Amino acid sequence: PMRLPQQPSQGAALQPQGPEARGLATNARFSWPLRGRLLEPFSGTSSAPHDGIDIATTPGASITAAADGKVIFSDRLSSSGNVIIGEHSGGFTTVYAHNERNLVRKGARIRRGERIATLGASGRARAPHLHFEVRKDNVARNPLYYLPR
Repeated sequence: PMRLPQQPSQGAALQPQGPEARGLATNARFSWPLRGRLLEPFSGTSSAPHDGIDIATTPGASITAAADGKVIFSDRLSSSGNVIIGEHSGGFTTVYAHNERNLVRKGARIRRGERIATLGASGRARAPHLHFEVRKDNVARNPLYYLPR
């Protein structure tokens, strides 16, 4: 069954829980890869996991690197479509999925704010959006903990 994206209720869905909550105001480790509206928030629940956030805006819009690093994957990945994975200091990786086009290759150095892809609906996307993940030591974390408000 297809799950429709839910609009996060103002406040509740965006309030962090757990040990990462303390760093919310000062821990803006990454920049937003895309300006748009939040379609679906992160969900760590085992019944309905969503390992990142979905951001929607105009198809073809620029997706930018959230931090300096190195591209460790740039290719198609089944239901995720065109995917880029960036590796960053401190054991962090970022994932950018459903891209229309990947503009960087594996092995490339990327800089925060550099255009790396264009927004699309590749893979099993219902509509054009960016699925963005932040992982620490390969464990999915809520990207909102690491992005400026």
